[in-house]
Amino acid sequence: MEGANDRTRSSMNGYVPQDMSFNDWLKTQSPETIEKTLGKGRAELFMQGKITMRDLITQQGRSVNLSDLSSLGVRTRASNKLKSMFADVDFTKAGYRPPLKEPLTLATLSPRTISELKARGIETSGKLKAATQRELLHGMRLKKIKDGNALSARQFFDMPLNLTEDNLYYGKDEMGNDTINFFWKSDNELCYAYFTDKGILQTYGKTKVQTIKRYKAIKGS
Repeated sequence: MEGANDRTRSSMNGYVPQDMSFNDWLKTQSPETIEKTLGKGRAELFMQGKITMRDLITQQGRSVNLSDLSSLGVRTRASNKLKSMFADVDFTKAGYRPPLKEPLTLATLSPRTISELKARGIETSGKLKAATQRELLHGMRLKKIKDGNALSARQFFDMPLNLTEDNLYYGKDEMGNDTINFFWKSDNELCYAYFTDKGILQTYGKTKVQTIKRYKAIKGS
């Protein structure tokens, strides 16, 4: 074909370099094309440079909904904070952990999700946080490490990024208290983070698939 060579490939409006990503290609397109491709809300965030195509796809390969994108900045900042705090920590051993000097907001829930939880009898402000050192480090207890149920360093750093509506489940803990829970896959392992109905981090780690059956997904429930 005219204009084609082994260093290019076809796109919807001509040939582009073989190594050009879809994200880079989309940035060269008109606002109309971007909006048609992503939808109005996502397009606005993309054109403002607040999100990339990587942010639009979950680990399960599904597109990220707009309510999850609205809290992306909060979750990204929390992830970066954990990386800076725990960069030198050996997650395979118990030992010194840096102190949490002030409450850390890990994620926020959208108004729609807050309303959906309220309709199910769970009142929450929508702010998910670790308020104390004990809360933040609960999932790093020696027993969890020995049992192989503690998160790896990367899984821990990525935890805030996975506190999304797609991963949200609700229910009651063993004491009968309302809980807001998140489950996600990482490195072929099922990870979790449990919060109280007030949005306070209870614990986190790795678990079995059967655990999810105790709770209901906020989506499709």
